[in-house]
Amino acid sequence: MNCKEYGNKINAYIDGLLTQPERELLEKHASSCKKCGNHPASLRNVRLSLLSLKKMPARPGFEAAVMAKINSAAQAASFFETFFAAAKASIIVSLFVFGIITAFDYFTPAVAASKTSDNSIAALNRYVLQSSAVDMRNEKLVIGR
Repeated sequence: MNCKEYGNKINAYIDGLLTQPERELLEKHASSCKKCGNHPASLRNVRLSLLSLKKMPARPGFEAAVMAKINSAAQAASFFETFFAAAKASIIVSLFVFGIITAFDYFTPAVAASKTSDNSIAALNRYVLQSSAVDMRNEKLVIGR
C-alpha cells in the first residue's frame, strides 16, 4: 500500500468499514511510514472528541429562516434560468431569420438581379413581372411567356 491508497482508505478504517485484510495492510503501512504513522490515532481522537460533544437545540425560528433563504435563492436561480433560456431562444430565432434572408438572397434567380443597385425584393418583383403576363381579357394570371 502507498500513501495515496492509505489516504483513500483511512476514513473507512476509522469508521470500522474495512475488511480484516485491508485493515492489516493499512496498519502495516502506518507502522512503516513516518508521514502516515500518527495519522490514524489523531483522526480517531478527533472523531471521539466530536462524538463526545453534546447536541444543542437551534434557536426558535432558525429552521424557518434557513428555509426562507433557500427558497429565495431558488427563486433567484429560477429567474436567471428563465432569462438565459429567453436569451438562447432569441439567438436561435435571430439565426433562423438571418438564414432565411441569406437563402432568399442566394436563391434569387439570376434574371432578377439587375445591373443597378436595387435591393433583392425589388429585383424579385421585377423578375416576377418580367416572367409573368396578365391576360386582362380573362383576368387570369398566366405564368411564363
